[in-house]
Amino acid sequence: MNSEKSEDLEERLGFLNKEFLESLYRNICRSLFESDKLLLSALLCLKLMEMKNEIDMALFKFFLTGGVSIGEILP
Repeated sequence: MNSEKSEDLEERLGFLNKEFLESLYRNICRSLFESDKLLLSALLCLKLMEMKNEIDMALFKFFLTGGVSIGEILP
């Protein structure tokens, strides 16, 4: 990997994580149609935000459904 170097472990892990995600995105995009790349970007961004607790999932579900009840979603 060509990620930045650092003596600080947390910072180094952040650099490695960033490089890994960029590499993953580039490699997956090679096999996608152009029209599907935006969807991949949105899903990846949503998942990253969910993992960092930066998104209110109830509000996001409301955004997707427009407030229409679609029933209880099973886990």
